[in-house]
Amino acid sequence: STWMRRTGWRFAALGATCAASTMAAIFSGSTERMSPMSRLLNLVKERPPSVERKMPRATAVEENTPITVSLARAERRRTRLNSRANTTAKSTAAQVGSLKPQMAPMAMPVKAEWPRASEKKDIRLGVIASGERAKRLKNKGCKINDTVYHPEVWTPEEAHGVDFLIVSLKYGALPGALDNITAVTGENTVIMSLMNGVDSEEIIAEKVGAEHLLHAVIKVASHKENDGYVFNPEATLGIIFGEVSAPYDSERVQAVLDLFSGTGLHYRATDCILEEIWSKFRLNVCNNLPQAILGAGVGCYRDSVHMKAISDGLRAELMAIAEAKGIDISKADVSSGRGSAVPPTARYSTLQDLDAGRHTEIDMFSGALIRMGKELGIPTPYNEFTYHMIKALEEKNDRRFDYSGSEEPLWAK
Repeated sequence: STWMRRTGWRFAALGATCAASTMAAIFSGSTERMSPMSRLLNLVKERPPSVERKMPRATAVEENTPITVSLARAERRRTRLNSRANTTAKSTAAQVGSLKPQMAPMAMPVKAEWPRASEKKDIRLGVIASGERAKRLKNKGCKINDTVYHPEVWTPEEAHGVDFLIVSLKYGALPGALDNITAVTGENTVIMSLMNGVDSEEIIAEKVGAEHLLHAVIKVASHKENDGYVFNPEATLGIIFGEVSAPYDSERVQAVLDLFSGTGLHYRATDCILEEIWSKFRLNVCNNLPQAILGAGVGCYRDSVHMKAISDGLRAELMAIAEAKGIDISKADVSSGRGSAVPPTARYSTLQDLDAGRHTEIDMFSGALIRMGKELGIPTPYNEFTYHMIKALEEKNDRRFDYSGSEEPLWAK
């Protein structure tokens, strides 16, 4: 693929509030205690004057929603891949699907400035933003695990032609971000969506072309607090990615593996990425949604037969739709191995949104399943009820039901 062989290698990401938080969330701990974003910043190297050259910029996009973090690497020589091919046996499709999470030693913590020391050379980080969000990022930065970071801020046009674009948005923000994604995408740009639904790649592909998509999913438990974002690096499983069809060990998969290596990221490539995406989707639908209606921690599934019955009903509908679409989620169950331990008090993203008075991603979850069920002739009563309940809770947060007592009475029969 020519995108790998160009002189400059640039890496960008689109995400809500700050895509940097998504990237930081996939770092694991090391023997030295260091903040997650410090680990991310270790990707960024300040080039010595002796190798000074014009570097292509990387960026992040956002006007109310989209943000892009970008990394840029120069001098990726064509011979590097050839050399690696001669010294390392390529993984077969079966091997790729069973790769364990790869981890590498990390450097000592660096200051929360952008860019600074790293084991990887010629890397820069930035955020694409405009308007009030750009001002806020420049002035206040973003706080992750008690550390405030101040990324560079650029426009979408300055990010055009990046080699690798990560999209990490709330589902409702994706339509409004498509123009920015188009502005960033060049002829050879590869796009990785970490939105964890089952149709974001399709939506993006309709705008920029399916050839740009490298499918992926991220497994991380994080939450927003008043003054920033928090997650547990040790409990983070990370990024899983791969091609939807052979060759599964493609050049771009190998290039992403090479980019992530030596960074401390949790990641693995797989030959069953669609099954992995649906496996994570199943977790979101069955564990994320019922607790959001009840307003309780995830321990409710263990301690209530009624909550488990609702979760099982959602699961049965999802599995029927997956089977009808030819998705065998059991393949992901084999390769994924263990899950991550969470306390019974944990509140997943949908409940977090409702707690904060925000609209949720229910359209990405039950909304998508209802649509696919209608297309396939599969009933989805559990998902339909869940969809309307969470939509009603959003309306409640919007104060639609704050009655004063002076309204016209209703007639009950």
